Amino acid sequence: SVEDLVASLEFGQKFDTGPSETVSLDDRGFSGLGLARFALRDEAGLVGIDSESDGSSVRKLLLVCGIPESQVDILVDRLLDYVDADDLARLNGAETDAYRKAGKPAPSNAALMTSAELSRVLGWEHWMRLPDGRKLSDFITVGRTGGQNLNAMPDRVLQASLGLSQGE
Repeated sequence: SVEDLVASLEFGQKFDTGPSETVSLDDRGFSGLGLARFALRDEAGLVGIDSESDGSSVRKLLLVCGIPESQVDILVDRLLDYVDADDLARLNGAETDAYRKAGKPAPSNAALMTSAELSRVLGWEHWMRLPDGRKLSDFITVGRTGGQNLNAMPDRVLQASLGLSQGE
């Protein structure tokens, strides 16, 4: 299985599917047998979208991705309200009543199950595709990773993790 293959190889170790192919866990494409193409991604290289109580990593990522600062505070508060267990709205957040007025299902008040669920959070549906055309889902995970893998971080996640601004 793929899991067994990855577990048996060390990061960057060569394997025999072709000349100078290496296993990279940063979503780079590989050629498989015949016309098959595949990619592997270590989720420890992504931002955990609901793994923090204050949303600081998400905030940094959104800023690096070019989302206006005026929108970032709203998005982070709404995300935190969506996953928290109470029905008390944060300063820029939204709870059940706001969702009802917007004609959307009420917040789950639980951790997100998939990154696609993020589009159900009030206001986030407008930012699933970033200003530069890239997909937000390329930079986030709903999984609990237990650590960070700098070697597998996409450029934006690395910038956010190092505290660099969008242009740096």
